[in-house]
Amino acid sequence: MLRKLVLSAVALCAVTFASAASALVSDTPFPAGSKVSVQWKGKWYDAAVKSVDTAKSCWNIHYDGYEASWDECVGKDRIKARGGAAAAAENPHPNGAKVQVLWKGKWYPAAVKTYNEKKKCWNIHYDGYADSWDECVGKGRIKAR
Repeated sequence: MLRKLVLSAVALCAVTFASAASALVSDTPFPAGSKVSVQWKGKWYDAAVKSVDTAKSCWNIHYDGYEASWDECVGKDRIKARGGAAAAAENPHPNGAKVQVLWKGKWYPAAVKTYNEKKKCWNIHYDGYADSWDECVGKGRIKAR
């Protein structure tokens, strides 16, 4: 009986720790495709998030302009939005953000796929609709949920 109790407690701790570690990564605004800055040996470098590793509580990144051999998994202490606060103010809807999009006078729930720097618009996907409805919308048609 004591053995079952100890094993149950160990299993509960493992699940709790895994959930907490996963939340540290999944609750942040850096989904795959995000443009970020990553600290390496005291200096910040531009990079892109390739994927999120919730098991290790880190982001798999690729440094802009470097070979794939430099790719690594970085924790929350070494990653930030590219450009810091200025970039966040310039792009208030990061990749993966839940938003509302105005279409023909009505607001629809959607998610941001990417930001198009050249066109200055957000590529979005409407919740519950086929990809054929995806579009690039300007700042007058998008707002946070």
